[in-house]
Amino acid sequence: MRRVFGLYNCRFSRGRASTALFRRPLYSLQHPVPSISDRGNFKNLLSTMANSSLSTSVSLPSGKTLIPTGLFINNEFVASVTGDTIVTVNPSTEETICTVQAASAKDVDLAVQAARKAFNTTWGKHVSGTQRGTLLYKLADLIERDAQVLAELEALDNGKPVAVARDGDIVDSVGCLRYYAGWADKNHGQTIEVNDDTKMAYTRHEPIGVCGQMFPAGVLNCVPSLGSVGGAALSEHPDVDKIAFTGSTVTGRKIMAAAAASNLKKVTLELGGKSPNIVFPSADLQQAANWASLGIFFNQGQDCTAGSRVYVHSSIYEEFLGLMAKNAAEFEKVTGDGFKEGVSGGPIVSQTQRDKVWSYIEKGKSEGARVVTGGQKWEGKGYFVRPTIFADTTQNMKIVQEEIFGPVLCVSKFETEEEVIALANDTTYGLGAGLHSNDANQIHRVVNALNAGTVWVNQYNILHNNVPFGGYKQSGIGRELGSYALKEYTNIKAWAEMSSTPVDERQALLSKTNTVVSVQEYGTASSSGASTPSVIKPSTINNPSRADLIWILGGLWSAVFLGALDTTIVATLVSPIGSYFEKSHQASYLGTSYLLSVCCFTPLYGRLSDIMGRKGAMLLALSLFGTGTLLCGMANSMEFLIFARAIAGMGGGGVMTVSSISVTDIIPLKQRGLYQGLANILFGLGSGIGGPVGGWINDTLGWRAAFLIQIPILILSAIVITFKVNIKLPETKQTARQKLARIDYAGSFTLVVCVGSLLLGLSLKTSEDLEWSSLTVTGLLCLSAVFAVAFVSVEAKWAPEPVMPLRLLTMRTPLFVALSNFCVSCNAFAMLYNVPLYFSAVRMNSASESGKYLETRGHSLRANAQPNSYVGLHLLPNAMAVSCGSVFAGWMMRKTGKLYWLTLSSAIGVLLSASLISFWNESTHKLHLWLDIIFGGFGMSSLITSTLIALIASVDKKDYAVATGISYLFRTTGQVLGIIQSIRHSTAIIPTLEPSLREVAVQSYQRALTAVFTCQVVLAFLLLLCCTPIEENPLPGSHEEQEQQERLRRERNGRVSA
Repeated sequence: MRRVFGLYNCRFSRGRASTALFRRPLYSLQHPVPSISDRGNFKNLLSTMANSSLSTSVSLPSGKTLIPTGLFINNEFVASVTGDTIVTVNPSTEETICTVQAASAKDVDLAVQAARKAFNTTWGKHVSGTQRGTLLYKLADLIERDAQVLAELEALDNGKPVAVARDGDIVDSVGCLRYYAGWADKNHGQTIEVNDDTKMAYTRHEPIGVCGQMFPAGVLNCVPSLGSVGGAALSEHPDVDKIAFTGSTVTGRKIMAAAAASNLKKVTLELGGKSPNIVFPSADLQQAANWASLGIFFNQGQDCTAGSRVYVHSSIYEEFLGLMAKNAAEFEKVTGDGFKEGVSGGPIVSQTQRDKVWSYIEKGKSEGARVVTGGQKWEGKGYFVRPTIFADTTQNMKIVQEEIFGPVLCVSKFETEEEVIALANDTTYGLGAGLHSNDANQIHRVVNALNAGTVWVNQYNILHNNVPFGGYKQSGIGRELGSYALKEYTNIKAWAEMSSTPVDERQALLSKTNTVVSVQEYGTASSSGASTPSVIKPSTINNPSRADLIWILGGLWSAVFLGALDTTIVATLVSPIGSYFEKSHQASYLGTSYLLSVCCFTPLYGRLSDIMGRKGAMLLALSLFGTGTLLCGMANSMEFLIFARAIAGMGGGGVMTVSSISVTDIIPLKQRGLYQGLANILFGLGSGIGGPVGGWINDTLGWRAAFLIQIPILILSAIVITFKVNIKLPETKQTARQKLARIDYAGSFTLVVCVGSLLLGLSLKTSEDLEWSSLTVTGLLCLSAVFAVAFVSVEAKWAPEPVMPLRLLTMRTPLFVALSNFCVSCNAFAMLYNVPLYFSAVRMNSASESGKYLETRGHSLRANAQPNSYVGLHLLPNAMAVSCGSVFAGWMMRKTGKLYWLTLSSAIGVLLSASLISFWNESTHKLHLWLDIIFGGFGMSSLITSTLIALIASVDKKDYAVATGISYLFRTTGQVLGIIQSIRHSTAIIPTLEPSLREVAVQSYQRALTAVFTCQVVLAFLLLLCCTPIEENPLPGSHEEQEQQERLRRERNGRVSA
């Protein structure tokens, strides 16, 4: 096994690393040793490293990277004194990566001397806690900056999937460094009263000195070596004050012996484990199986706290085994090369360890354990081991008693609580344990009875930087993490201040103390107050004041209101514009070009808002929308007007998307739905008044004014957004050119062409009554297919920051939210366009309406105009239900913190509404009609709100924007296809027909509408099926809870606990 040893002059450190991970930060740091005068030396080191034989170039997906292969001693990379090297092998491919210098005992001595000299001169007592903390913050920033490259080096070196290393280990390491950076100037002592008011004592925490870290973080001297050489030399060295080690118990014993024989150096040992999970009958069985699977199969079981033993009550034993077998099969599917998309499990770290794990599997078979799954060798290259589960294991089996350090699980049954406590404690280890139960009294009893340093309840292997971590029995000595870890890296010195009252010699002897220092001397003992650079705040939470929130929402929602207003204003202008240019046959393309543009460009704004910031993306959207609207008011031809509407659509979709993303940034998820409901009410208000306002402006000032009058509202919205919307995102400190370079141009282009060609082809097929075999339709659909393949290839292989990460669509909730949004939008807009047609074409035959009513109805539908206000009144219940449904969904989520059953109920409401509408005919009662519409509108809006929250709750914070963009893509695509489904024939001729012909026409329309409504029933049923797999996730009620949930998600997805 490879080992990396580092010599520290800092107070605290933790973490496991490979040879690759902790070499990159060495030359990323501008100033690794905090010497004020040593900056130039390190710059010279960087400039000469490329020409040194102690470096090698490694090809990574992000590009070629130069890494040093020498020992890092006294601020320079040097060769080993003996010339020994270690071969580094990629465990996924069994190919050699490079060779690194192997430290000998002499090299270790040189490194210790360099560390001791630094401690006594430029470091140690001569550097304030604030300065040390600043450097740790700097190191954290650099690791965060190079997270992608470091993750790829990890994947190359030890097989860990890139995503797990980047989003789990590195994020955790950065958090740990920042946590202890904050402690650097707060690790103070105590003031203690002694005897009476005239005497006192106080303590001071002083750093131990040179520390040997076998899995380092914040390295000053790095000496890669074999444990038997470098590890032994460090343990025995008299000038090393502290050893921290993570590894086997056998090696831990040797280190303790060497530490005692040399200079009684302090040791922190995190050693082996054989951690149990206990599953009681009251537990959530599926969740218990999920946590148990994560505990043993994550990182291929190469984890000190791996839950390699599971004890299950006999009443649920076989059911639990079935769940575990399914989970094991799922883990095996995502095991492979760490550089491949979707892989979350890598190989065993080396051939030696792989063979060791396989020998335990064979031993388990020979000892009589039942193989539930796995147990066969992995076919192909790489040091992989299939997830293996043994059942019916007994305590005397070797696989139950010894640490395997691989994906091998032993499952046994128990009958009583006392029995399982004895079984769990029947081990020489005591690092971790887990229990799964919903009985509070039982939980307290069992936690107290288990001999383990950490006991997880209804979860497993989740660590926090502020909670101590360590083991009982032979699992180690000391604690890591939290304030307890500081005690392991400091010596406690008691300082006593005595009164100045004279005493005789005898009294002095009786009052003798170890150290006497005056308060004045203590005050002058601190280091000089050198200026320190400002420290970047490690995290940001968008928690605006009430006044700021009003301004932010005012700016964002004014843009949303404008978008809704524009849509219905333009709808009233279609007929007069067609007449003005004498091209009524092209007038419908005003709406088509806008909607197609919205569909194509909406998903791009998710990633753009990450790169440009929310404010930048919103201003870009408003700029495009405003430019298109202004050009519409100045258009001198129908063709130019259609083009201008397409430009407006490029921004119109972005306004809705970025607004939704921005509200997510500032409103906790539990309250987010209620704000979504309020936004929907505002959108409905804009849509409602847009028609009358557009008609009045057209009649009074002309159709151009209807476009131009929107510009002042747009400018006002842009001003508010510019000066009041300030949403914090993780700092990147990039120039405009660097931000532009991050944009996924190829992915954006292929996505726009793919979606645009598809929808344009389907739209032309319907609006122009073209055949499927026509060259235009076939060509557009083929073009869409070609660019779909190109888009997938670009996003999967070449895009560094994909505009639409395909991995999100491999996740359960995001995938089914997208599909449900497509179905509900398609259903909603098909109903929205066809229900008015029912009232105008079918209901006219029901009660001998007056000729005036028929006349106005026929006039309103000429030239693709909107139905008149009388017919539109039939959709008023739908509009009211939409507003109420969205607000109700938000209120329910805020009150209960749940959304799954709300989502299913909403989908059932949509299905019920579609089913009832499909039975409409010319004699259906009006109350029946209204109730059917209310069911649909209420369910649709409630479902869209709850699924949006479900989507956000299921992804990492860094994916909020792109996930929202994907949702809006499927939603707008569904809207367009819903409109395409609508019947487009005019009903104006019906009133002029003879009664017999009129009856035939009405029946014909009724049959056609019944067919369309029946299709919506099928679509609503598919919607219900898509909603069923959506997962229930906790909805945090505050920003702090949301941050904590985000940390827990990262830990579940990618953290290695030891």
